[in-house]
Amino acid sequence: MALSRLSPARKGPFSVLRISVAPRSHLPTVYHRKTWEFLFVLKGAGYGVVGRRRFRLRKGASLFLPPRAPHDFHTGRSGLEALVIFSPRFDEARPDVVRV
Repeated sequence: MALSRLSPARKGPFSVLRISVAPRSHLPTVYHRKTWEFLFVLKGAGYGVVGRRRFRLRKGASLFLPPRAPHDFHTGRSGLEALVIFSPRFDEARPDVVRV
């Protein structure tokens, strides 16, 4: 997975990241203690699992994740590129990510 920060690293109440996930990948199940997350798919396809619900992801799809919602992502044969907004902002030194 590759991350590109599109917002200032230490300013403001939220972060905007562009995330690229390789084809046929599985990102582990995690949740955020305090962070809200909004994902918008720019290209590619796959699916996300939030709790026990499965959501199809393809260009133009979006997914809203409140704090403490366990989620993971799986990509298809083309991989997936998404714009992700985190609030409060994503801190790479101390990310609000808990593996399940």
